[in-house]
Amino acid sequence: MKKLNLLILDDNELHRKGISKLLIDNPLVEVIRDSESIDTSIEILENQDINVLIIDSHVNGSESNSFIKKVQRIQPDLKIIVLTNELKVTTVLKMVKAGVSSFLLKNTSLDELVHAIELVNSEESYFPKEISSIIFRDLADPVPKASSYNNDQVSLTIREKEILEYISKEFTNKEIASKLFISHRTVDTHRRNLLIKLDVRNTAGLVRYYYSNTK
Repeated sequence: MKKLNLLILDDNELHRKGISKLLIDNPLVEVIRDSESIDTSIEILENQDINVLIIDSHVNGSESNSFIKKVQRIQPDLKIIVLTNELKVTTVLKMVKAGVSSFLLKNTSLDELVHAIELVNSEESYFPKEISSIIFRDLADPVPKASSYNNDQVSLTIREKEILEYISKEFTNKEIASKLFISHRTVDTHRRNLLIKLDVRNTAGLVRYYYSNTK
């Protein structure tokens, strides 16, 4: 697996240095940069390829949604993991809609953080159960109700419907490939096609579509 360049943004020096120290010797990691401010982080992103950004949900006293949108324009392939001390529903929903790939509590274990990094780097999303329940139940702006996929504007193949159902049940791409006896790459392609067809940005959007159109 290709080694990754990470950027940690947190205005609390103890937090960001602590995460850096925990991750620096991991074989998954090539370079770790850390920053205490949005401006410094933007400068780093403009001058260095970063694979994964780990960011505190509140930076310099304000919610970081606008920053997330800005860095995605700078590096469209950037994967973003948000760390938080609190489960504030509106914050979680806004950041997921902004394109965040993972949302973790700050008391998460090192193993879970590494697992999240591995998944988001593989084009997956990762949300622990206490957060995914919020996302899948309460995501704002639900997709309009259709009748069991019989939407004139969206036509899904039988295979796409199967994969969408497995995604809604939180199966990974590798698990779906095993269930359907197809390659992991084929599942990747179908997932990308679903994102385009359904005009959603991430796994949470696919799950929201599934439950909005099959209930």
